[in-house]
Amino acid sequence: MNTKESLSQLEETVAYYLEQLKGISEEQLTRQPSEEQWSIGQLYVHLINATHFMSLRNIGLCQEGNPESIVVGGVKSEAGEALRGLS
Repeated sequence: MNTKESLSQLEETVAYYLEQLKGISEEQLTRQPSEEQWSIGQLYVHLINATHFMSLRNIGLCQEGNPESIVVGGVKSEAGEALRGLS
């Protein structure tokens, strides 16, 4: 997937998230089902932070081409293998 395709897919995902938020009240957004469970708002904050601090950061490192920041020939974790099947 090239940069344009990645950006287009990201824009589609953001549009989907925004559309889903339209039908949610502020009370629903902040209500936690229990102390151990996240509210919908906390989940959205988590997704935004994970994208910003992990995914976009790693994309930037790959684009820079710094050999010290890129692992080549490493072993993919079980979670990584699971994600591979999603693409």
